[in-house]
Amino acid sequence: MGECLIHRDCTTNERCRDQRCLERPTPAHGILFERREVAPFNQHSSFDSSPADRGAANGWGGGLVDVDGDGLQDVFLGRGLSDAQPSSPPCLYRNRARGTELVFEAEPSLCHQDLGKVFAAYGLDLEGDGLEEMILLGRETIQFHRFAPQREQAELRTLLEPDDPRHYCEAGAALIFDMDHDGDLDLYVGCQMRAEGAGGRPLPPIDQIMANLTFLQGPAGAFERAPADLDRLLANPGSTLALAGADLNDDGLLDMVLLNDAGTYLGAPVQLGEFEPGRVFMACSPLEDCRYRPEDLGEGAEAYGSFMGAALLHIDGIGEHLFVSDLGPNRLFALEQPRRDQGPDRGLRLAYSGETMLYAWSALNEDFDRNGLDDVFVTHGALGPEFESVHEDLLLLQQPGGTFVAMGAEVGLVQHNREDAQQDGPLWSARGAAKVDLDHDGALDLITVPLNGLSILQSEVSAQGALPRCSVKPRPSLVPSSGLGYRVRALAGGPWRRRDVQGELRFGLPHVIMVSEGAGTLRFPSGAERDFDCEGQPGPVEVEEGDWLVLNRVEDRLEVVMDSPWWPAETMWDLAVASRDGLVRSVACRSTASGCSATLLPDDERVMLRRDGTAWIPRWLSVSGEGL
Repeated sequence: MGECLIHRDCTTNERCRDQRCLERPTPAHGILFERREVAPFNQHSSFDSSPADRGAANGWGGGLVDVDGDGLQDVFLGRGLSDAQPSSPPCLYRNRARGTELVFEAEPSLCHQDLGKVFAAYGLDLEGDGLEEMILLGRETIQFHRFAPQREQAELRTLLEPDDPRHYCEAGAALIFDMDHDGDLDLYVGCQMRAEGAGGRPLPPIDQIMANLTFLQGPAGAFERAPADLDRLLANPGSTLALAGADLNDDGLLDMVLLNDAGTYLGAPVQLGEFEPGRVFMACSPLEDCRYRPEDLGEGAEAYGSFMGAALLHIDGIGEHLFVSDLGPNRLFALEQPRRDQGPDRGLRLAYSGETMLYAWSALNEDFDRNGLDDVFVTHGALGPEFESVHEDLLLLQQPGGTFVAMGAEVGLVQHNREDAQQDGPLWSARGAAKVDLDHDGALDLITVPLNGLSILQSEVSAQGALPRCSVKPRPSLVPSSGLGYRVRALAGGPWRRRDVQGELRFGLPHVIMVSEGAGTLRFPSGAERDFDCEGQPGPVEVEEGDWLVLNRVEDRLEVVMDSPWWPAETMWDLAVASRDGLVRSVACRSTASGCSATLLPDDERVMLRRDGTAWIPRWLSVSGEGL
């Protein structure tokens, strides 16, 4: 048993852990996890369940953000609503990993109770320079933090009118993407159920408090309130426990999935109109007179539930579907209407343990057992105190044919216990979760936070003959993105996979994409494709989109030049053209050897390209001057 810093310091049959070479196992189920105790991460504890706070028992969360651009994901852990002790403040733990040895250091400026009751963190890269900013969400707070070139901090609630009830927003979910296609990242915040605070102060009507918030990035690079019509459209006065973003209908435009908690479950009577159903905001074409088209997530009563998390899964035999964690039966929705539930008989429901209806919270998809099929990790936990082990966190491993087998202790997952709960009596109860490779050793790390108690870190045990998983860091150029809108396909082909939709309860996922194959193709939100090869290493590997699209305008003639070998030469193009008066019309773009050409009018200012009449490149491009 030799000493080591990285796996390559050991023999091929060994792995490096805690600076020792240990034998690699051959997991019976394709994957095995082990718990890791790394201070101060494993000492971070907080409590959300308290009679004085009368909270909704959603637990506290966190986020993964690379605040210093070193390629290592820093970890933010939040706090709950209760002031019970021992309780840690919300804290950013900087990742100082040395080889496979994890080292975390608390960042003093972001590790104190004065931050407020902050639950979650989300990273964003406003300038596209690889240095991430951070959004913190919590009770009555939506904070923006910038780290470079100088430290900045802003409270975004100050952008609201003084009498806006959403000052009381219980902010716990976010999507960050270019909502208006102007080339800048925008912010959509989900507000959640809350009750009176400890002082019993009166609050505005709950549906007004829970209305979601939209902030657009202005010309100066700062967030601004969205126009009133867009703000009203996206308000959604329901308890949005999680948000997911993906192009659901392959039109190139990112759609939003709202995981609303209506306090019900599949098969229960539903009083339509009393609560908000699960919601989908489908992005409208630039040629339509709308911004988003609201649709229900599911048909009729099936659109209602206690939705808590989401993941896009490619199901063998039936293609991509949206997995939604729920109270009682989990769901598996089709991406487009009619969104019928395909969950029965696939092993995904997990409605009961004995006679106890289960609460499923976070959902993380990955090919955990490396059989080429999408699996999903689901956290479980009772809403209130649980004194006997009923809920447990599970890996749902997909089998050929699209059925799933549930594994818990069999793959080494920590079982809920009293020690981690740090309370007399009740068991630890899971809530938010995230997956990442924290030390770049080529193995998955699972972070799970609870309702009450300690955060838990579990790592994949590097197995015999397993290639390192590789972290791919996209660098987009045409359509900005902070971890949404990407697809990955293995070098050998097969379906495109999407593992970057967010969709977690109070936990922001990283902007790197983990791949098991080691080489393949990354598709950017613009539709551009770039090959990557990790060369058998864990990465991170940066994949740059590069500059592949150029517009040249001379008087009324627009030449579109594209270096885009990923699309067939016979691809057809047309344009949405916006003129100075705000009108948008369709204009043909005739194929040329280098792209296409179109005829414009003098007042035309912006264009958006569409491929084969179906898929937009979601970015308005200026054509207001010659020789662009």
